[in-house]
Amino acid sequence: MLQQQQNSTSDDLDRAAREAAKAKRDDEATPQTSVKTPSPQPSSDDAEQPIISEDGIKPQMSVATYEEGDIDDNKRTSSQGFARFPDEVLDRVDSQPGMKRRASIVSKIFSSLQDEAQHKSVWITGILLLAENPGIDKLRNEMAHRLLSIPRFRSVVQKKSASAPAYFTEIEMSDIDMNYHFQTILDESTPSREDIHAYVSSMYETWTPDLTKPLWQILFVPRTHEGGAAIVTRINHAIGDGISQVEILMRLIDGDDEADGATSTTAKQQLPTKRERAKTFGPLNRTGIFLGGVSEGLTAIMRAPDAPNSLKHGAKGATSLKRKYAFTEKIPLDRIKSIKSKLDGATINDVLMLVLNETLHRYYQEAGDEAVLRKGRITAQFPVSTRSRNAEAFRNDDPCNSIAYGYLTFRFTKRGSMIDRFWRIKRDIDKIKLSPAPYVGIRTLRGLSPVLSRNMLNKLALGVGTLATGQLSNVVAPQEAVHICGARVDDMSFVLLAPTSLYMGLLSYNGFVNCAICLNGDLPADPSKVVRHWGEVFADFEREVLAHDGDLISRPRRFMDKF
Repeated sequence: MLQQQQNSTSDDLDRAAREAAKAKRDDEATPQTSVKTPSPQPSSDDAEQPIISEDGIKPQMSVATYEEGDIDDNKRTSSQGFARFPDEVLDRVDSQPGMKRRASIVSKIFSSLQDEAQHKSVWITGILLLAENPGIDKLRNEMAHRLLSIPRFRSVVQKKSASAPAYFTEIEMSDIDMNYHFQTILDESTPSREDIHAYVSSMYETWTPDLTKPLWQILFVPRTHEGGAAIVTRINHAIGDGISQVEILMRLIDGDDEADGATSTTAKQQLPTKRERAKTFGPLNRTGIFLGGVSEGLTAIMRAPDAPNSLKHGAKGATSLKRKYAFTEKIPLDRIKSIKSKLDGATINDVLMLVLNETLHRYYQEAGDEAVLRKGRITAQFPVSTRSRNAEAFRNDDPCNSIAYGYLTFRFTKRGSMIDRFWRIKRDIDKIKLSPAPYVGIRTLRGLSPVLSRNMLNKLALGVGTLATGQLSNVVAPQEAVHICGARVDDMSFVLLAPTSLYMGLLSYNGFVNCAICLNGDLPADPSKVVRHWGEVFADFEREVLAHDGDLISRPRRFMDKF
């Protein structure tokens, strides 16, 4: 059970005490060299605050200046220790109350969905299983400093009207309610992994976020049945996309200690980069794919939706906050690489898409889902990074939603071998890499947003979100075990609360890959049956590939592909 927050009188007294203590320290402290930040202008309807745009447009950008000898708090090592919670932790953050940073259209949409209703919002939830209990005080002290060093974690979303731009506006550090952002759960028992998953599946039904506070919480399970502890993170998608969320995880890792320094550096190098240009097609084919993508992007909102099936609601979409989760067995990453190396031009992602395609096909066959089997395919919506090549995960040292959405078709047929079906899905993926459809679609939406009411904008976003049967993501986490607050992370998984019927979340961590299947609670389907064939599908494909004669299996070439 979530701990109750302190009553408002106690909060006011605590805040007043912190402010008085801070003022006293400021009067007595010896002057120190620090990062110089501009003083925010008075807030009014006529006087805008300094603005940084998430889209990269900087109409009134105010640049902090660094002088020789300045110390960057983000680079302090763990050997310096962390201050007593909460006063000095909050005081050490270089905040700029009143600073406005303009949100992208994607962040605005996610915040508008949250404003309208909790069941329409999108929250990314991480479940980290720790080998030991680091203690709630240490957890709050260290994680608070690392998270609050990121501007969006000390900001609230504000907009003057539904059609106006949205801004992340920093609030006073004394208004950061750490008893709200850090809470202990399931502390009256020693829950198992399954108990924690059950808690997460229902926790949004009984919780409504305080929209006057930054849109994140850290929940701590002090002791699990296995003898360790657990951290459950819930971060609104308005704060950042998947790539930004991985970078947030990187900043929580104990990257400064001797054990994890190399791991943290390696993990940051593994962050997804700009899509590589596919080499399957010649120049005329690439031109055709490009022009087709422009047309597809302009007409994306008129795309024909997938028919309702056992994993998809009808046109109205999902309305329940209840979720059902199941996780596939883990596959060693080295085995996937062995398959990839035998397939000409293949990537790890190509192999995983084939395994997921065949797993879903076997589920639909067992479920006798004629709506899908007759048509022979479903589509999945997936995020596409719109960052420039080799761009950082954060922009201006802050998370961002630099994404658009594409569509991948899962084709269900028994024609040919699994290798034949692999080349078909790889061909589709290579076309997606060349298509500008996601970029055109998001720019079209950006152009329409100023003239749409919140209700219309939300309907448009939800309508696009329900075109596909499900949403798909692929998260690359560190490939060695990492530590948070001194405790080793034995396992991690990510699930999604979103107004969609199905979410498929691939995750690689510590040398293994698995997939989370998240279903809306109103669907009759059992997620454990959806994931049932994951392991056997991979084993079947592995046997077929490794039994092939020769060192490399060449991709089939069509005569017209070279043009």
